[in-house]
Amino acid sequence: MSENSKIHRLDPEKIPSELRASSRWVTYRNEEHEGRKGCKIPYAALTGKRASSTNPDDWCSFQEALDAAPRYDGIGLVIGAPFVAVDLDKCRDPETGVIDQWARDLIASLPETYAEVSPSGRGIHLWFKGKFPKGKLGFRAPDLEVYAGDRYFTVTGVSL
Repeated sequence: MSENSKIHRLDPEKIPSELRASSRWVTYRNEEHEGRKGCKIPYAALTGKRASSTNPDDWCSFQEALDAAPRYDGIGLVIGAPFVAVDLDKCRDPETGVIDQWARDLIASLPETYAEVSPSGRGIHLWFKGKFPKGKLGFRAPDLEVYAGDRYFTVTGVSL
């Protein structure tokens, strides 16, 4: 598989130690959900049952998720303090690796940020320390999602 093809691998060594130290890890499978194909459904690595991004009983350590990963399509991290996560969709050409200018500008405007290629190769996931105003956990816009909790993002370790 070429570096620019669809991302189906995991490079755990490139995932920052602060994220790896979290106990909010899950695994995921690509499944159909509510009529949409290719949804990344979270699973509890320790039980094999569907996981919830709001139930800590479903989460595990990074190593436990990594050990279970061969039975799944990948791993993910439930978002929570002190991290905020950003999902930029359809901003990267998977063949060339070129990132759209709007995404480059957004990344440059953030504080120190860990950035990686999403599993599709077409998006970017960003993690940084921060928080939302009280009572807010996130927002969505076309091709952009930002969350401080109650969600999970896939993690590839394919860093930018």
